[in-house]
Amino acid sequence: MHRTQILLDDTDYLALKEVARQSGQSMGEVVKGFVSRGLGARRDKPRRKRYRLTDLKGIIHDPGLVAIHHDEILYGGDQ
Repeated sequence: MHRTQILLDDTDYLALKEVARQSGQSMGEVVKGFVSRGLGARRDKPRRKRYRLTDLKGIIHDPGLVAIHHDEILYGGDQ
């Protein structure tokens, strides 16, 4: 577990304090619950593979294509 600090404006602080009071939890417990629920959907999603431009190197083997045709290759037409 990690300890962290957050800054809240007065409105959010008072709302958080009220939620904590009504639920019988500490403010920290309420915040942890909010974070867990908020991030839960993200954690459940499979991560997409991230591609880098260098991953494209060498995927087209056509000696007739040169750098001046990059828009056509990348975007499918004259740009």
